[in-house]
Parts: sequence; structure tokens; C-alpha cells
Amino acid sequence: MRALAISSVFASVFVLAGCGQGAAPEQAAAPAAPPAPVSTVTSRQIMLGLVIPAADIVWGVANEAPADDAAWEKVAATAAMIAEAGHLMSTGSRVVDQGDWLTYVKAMTDAATAAAAGATAKNVDQTSEAGNALYDSCDTCHMKYMPARATEAK
Repeated sequence: MRALAISSVFASVFVLAGCGQGAAPEQAAAPAAPPAPVSTVTSRQIMLGLVIPAADIVWGVANEAPADDAAWEKVAATAAMIAEAGHLMSTGSRVVDQGDWLTYVKAMTDAATAAAAGATAKNVDQTSEAGNALYDSCDTCHMKYMPARATEAK
């Protein structure tokens, strides 16, 4: 009887093991990556439409401190938009070269991030110093990449 019970267990194991033979387990297909976004504007358009107007607000803090929390929030938000513009200018067809262009864009992004932090802290000096660094990053980049500025003495 005992031998019959053991053979029944083995038979059950073989039958169950055989059920999975030949049929591959279904695997969920990995979701397809979304297509990379296509650049719709140029770096010049980003500069004219976003960076310059936002930078003017950041640079204005040196002349007149924001009057209230809402004005400080606007400075912080516009500085953050400059940093975000830096991300846009370092992607896709907007990347002019892998060297100085990306270095200058990073400097702009870092300065804008510092300006946003200064504005969030409602600190005129910190925001103004970051604004100066932002100006320097813009000026350095324009000296190399802006045709009208390229001929100026360095």
C-alpha cells in the first residue's frame, strides 16, 4: 500500500510537470517607450520669448526689491523658468556643440537655480549675486555664439 501511495505521488508530480511542457509562460510585453519630443522652437526663440523677459525680472531685484510675497514668488518662478530653458537648450537639435555650448548652458542653469533659491529665501543680495552670475553666463555665451557679438573685443 505504501508503495502504491508513493508511486501515486510520483505520477501526480510527473503529470503536473508535464502540463507546463511546450507552453511558454506568458510574459507581459514591456511598454514601448514614448517617442522623443520633437523640438518646435530654436534656441533663439527660447532666448527671446522666455530667457530675456525672465532675466529682466531677476536683474530688476538689484534695483528694487520685490514688495511682497507674490512679487518674490514671481522672481523665483521666472528664475526657475530660465533654468528650465537651459534644459531645453541642451537637448535635441538646439545643441550647437558638445563643448562650450553645454558648458555655458549649464552655467546659465546653475545661476538661474541660485537666483530662484535667493528669491525663495527673499534675499536681495543672494538673488542679485546670482543675477550677476546669470548675466556673466549669458555674456560669455553670446560672445562666442551670437554673430553680432563675435566680432567684439574680448
